Amino acid sequence: SALPFWVPLRLLMREVQRVSGAPRAEAAWAASTLRQQFLAVFGTNLTWLTAAVCRCLLRIGPASWAEDSAMVLWLESVPQCVDFVINALAMAAFAGILQSSYRAVAEEPPPRLEPRLSDDQLMDVELGSTLNSAAWHRKVEELAQRAFTLDQLLDFYKRLGRDVMPHFDPLRSTTNDVVRWAVIPLSRSTNEGGRALASVWNDEKPVLASAMVTHNWGNLFLHLVAAIVADALGFSTFDIVAEALRKGRVRSLRHDLRRKGTLHKTYWVCAFSINQHAGICGGFGQPPPKEGPEYQMWEHSTRDTVTCETYPLCDCQEPKYFSCSPVECEMNKFDDFIRYMCKSSASFAQVIAVDSEFELFSRAWCVAECVEADSASMPQLVKVLSLQVLDT
Repeated sequence: SALPFWVPLRLLMREVQRVSGAPRAEAAWAASTLRQQFLAVFGTNLTWLTAAVCRCLLRIGPASWAEDSAMVLWLESVPQCVDFVINALAMAAFAGILQSSYRAVAEEPPPRLEPRLSDDQLMDVELGSTLNSAAWHRKVEELAQRAFTLDQLLDFYKRLGRDVMPHFDPLRSTTNDVVRWAVIPLSRSTNEGGRALASVWNDEKPVLASAMVTHNWGNLFLHLVAAIVADALGFSTFDIVAEALRKGRVRSLRHDLRRKGTLHKTYWVCAFSINQHAGICGGFGQPPPKEGPEYQMWEHSTRDTVTCETYPLCDCQEPKYFSCSPVECEMNKFDDFIRYMCKSSASFAQVIAVDSEFELFSRAWCVAECVEADSASMPQLVKVLSLQVLDT
């Protein structure tokens, strides 16, 4: 039946009108593909029904019709030929032969984002500017040298719920909670500025990563750490490691990692490797209009998962850099970072720490990292909570 195509097609057409740039191009391509399949199903149903009605007319009509070659031609041969052609076209549509390529639809340039950059700032991203290209590359290189060891991560985890973030609950506290209550305070400098926590752990010494971790900040922090430990142990699931961490068996995990020779394996995680004081520490971003679910989601993201208190804001004097300062910003270089690391180490890999609800794959940033890593032919190691969650 063609009816199941109708509702998603209408939704896609609305999406084409609502969004712009790359999302609009993607929605338009999907709508075009679905429209072809809708017409294919509708056409095959229509020609089959027409051919069936013509055959019935030929059988129940006067006997002279069956002896009339012209009548047989129009009531039997022609409908069958039309049905055959439409079915062939429908098969081609479902096989993708008639689909337009996504690239052809996606040529519309993305809209310019606010705040608009000045002419001088736009020069920062021009490849023709040697000075700015060098500054951009230096920042990428600086970011790449902010890895940390698994041993350091376990030391940090042991402090949670004790002298750091006393209300930490391994079964409720998210990575966002830990960044606001632990990462930002611990990386605050005495000179009214701040650093990446990885830089604090390493005393500013450069450390290259053997793997980067793609994760969702709304995921349990317990699961993020467990996924990284599972990777170092060679596991594809992290439920056993998560249970060990929840029960405080860090010493046992250290023993297993030491035996495997991966206790000091280095990782790059944005929460620790990006200087949060140069970005989000002093605010929560521009709130959306109060009407609608977007504001509720934003307001929820400003509160602790356990206590429901609004996160504390940092009053450090570290300069903040966002999209209006593209060279200094540390949150807009993941694609260059990936390419830099792939050139630095042929074994550099991506660890994808998937949350139990698979929300990671609905986060544009996470999906973009996966696409960029795939285009760079990086090894991609997916870590899920358990095999059971794949069946639910």
